[in-house]
Amino acid sequence: MINMKLDEQPITNGAGHAEPTTAEPEPTTAIEPPYVIETAAELAEPIPPLAWLCQGLRLARGSITIVGGYGYSRKTLYAQALALSVASGKRALDVYAVDQQPALHIDYEQGKRITRERYQRLARAMGVELADALLSVVTFPRFKLSSIEARDTLRRLLEESRAKFVVLDSLRASVSGVDENSSEIREYIDLVGQECKRVDAAGIVIHHARKPSVEGKGGRYSLRGSGAIFDACDGVFIFSGEKGEPTTVEHEKDRLVGTELPKFGLDTADVQGEDGDPRWGLRLVHQEAAQMAEAEQARGAKARDEKAEEAGEAIRTYLRKLGGSFAGSKTQLRDAMGMSRPVFFAALATLETEREITLAGTQRAQRIDLQETSDE
Repeated sequence: MINMKLDEQPITNGAGHAEPTTAEPEPTTAIEPPYVIETAAELAEPIPPLAWLCQGLRLARGSITIVGGYGYSRKTLYAQALALSVASGKRALDVYAVDQQPALHIDYEQGKRITRERYQRLARAMGVELADALLSVVTFPRFKLSSIEARDTLRRLLEESRAKFVVLDSLRASVSGVDENSSEIREYIDLVGQECKRVDAAGIVIHHARKPSVEGKGGRYSLRGSGAIFDACDGVFIFSGEKGEPTTVEHEKDRLVGTELPKFGLDTADVQGEDGDPRWGLRLVHQEAAQMAEAEQARGAKARDEKAEEAGEAIRTYLRKLGGSFAGSKTQLRDAMGMSRPVFFAALATLETEREITLAGTQRAQRIDLQETSDE
């Protein structure tokens, strides 16, 4: 005879026969305490060293970093290159050692085609077999960080992907109806940070930055929106640069080590394939500060040469309109043309050296003549 408790009695139909039970046991959810008290003895215990995914770029497990930049500043490309390096074990930017771990890219911005193409091109240039990398991508997920189910969904996603490095692109696209100028925006960065810490993952949140101000304000003023965005993260990197020019990367906050990294540069280079495809691969090129300064000087010299050439042609054209001669001094000619003093005199000096103009007359009655050359 089988003894049953009352709540274990079989369900019967009208004929007294037992019917199969289809009800499943209700899942049990562990309830987390609202707080955890640490004793003084626990506080006095030695602190374990940081678990670095990439120490050279201040990427530590359990930390959240903001990568901020405006359009065409390569911030998303940088995050993708980092994710691929961590997922494959290849040095980041061909410079910084990484600890190979699973990586997850949550894409609210680019879409599947652009994201996939970039990973393929980066992998080819890095010599990585993309199919073997520990990399997962979620494109346009159907939940926002501002939704009720966000924490549970994000937690499940991190657990399923086993990610130890997470890229969220971007903060603004991942929330709905939240003003980035309100301090409320911090709640969603905190949510990502808390869930990343839970699984011991490092996170990068991509955000938009302001254009550099004339006052030279940096730090919390570099990021668009509330200052709470800057406060919420362990590290902040600001990317700036015009389209087609190298990107300047400035490390404006570090709570992990306490000192910011020197600024460095990023540029891109297409890698041609064996079939002649010029866009077969894509390399993100690291530049040291000295390289950036040298390149900046070269660009400045080129810009000055171009301005001087333009100014020289303007002087030639002006003198031609006057019949090839101006009655007056150099300063009077500059005043008549209304040109910038440094640019005008630099261009005039070049014209004199090349003997395209000559100065005649006395100090009181000067004349500037254009010496046109004939091709006949």
